[in-house]
Formats: sequence, C-alpha cells, structure tokens
Amino acid sequence: MTWTYGAYKSQSTLRARLDMARLLHGEITDAITADVQGGGKTRWNSPLTTLLSQVNSDIEKYEAQLGEDHVGPQIIKGDWRGGS
Repeated sequence: MTWTYGAYKSQSTLRARLDMARLLHGEITDAITADVQGGGKTRWNSPLTTLLSQVNSDIEKYEAQLGEDHVGPQIIKGDWRGGS
C-alpha cells in the first residue's frame, strides 16, 4: 500500500515531520477496517496497527522534542465524587 504522507521521516524540519506524521496517522486510521477473509482473499489489519503504533511513537517523540503536549486522547485522573 502506498501512503500519501509515508515519507514524513525525510522532511527537513522537525515541524514538517510532525505535521506529516499526524496526517499519516489519519490516513492509516482511515484504512483500518474489520479483518476480512472470504472469496479466496484475506485482509488482516495487524500490519496497519503495527505501522500505526510506530507512527504514534514518532509523533510523541517529535512533540516532546518541540515541547508540545501530546495531542490526542488523554486520561484525566482525579476524585470526581465530590462530597462533604
């Protein structure tokens, strides 16, 4: 499979690498569907999920190098029960 933003690592600036990696993340996410097997053809998502994991790691690394907070799902921990 050919990716429009697959060459993000070759970009000349860290900002460009991060921007393209984020675009590739969306591209991969859009390509992930249910595993399919039938009609003599098989399509498994494990190569895509592996690639997505690698891109996620690169995004986090680039964000850290640029001093940015992670943009994405975050878990907020705290006591939300209130009370007296």
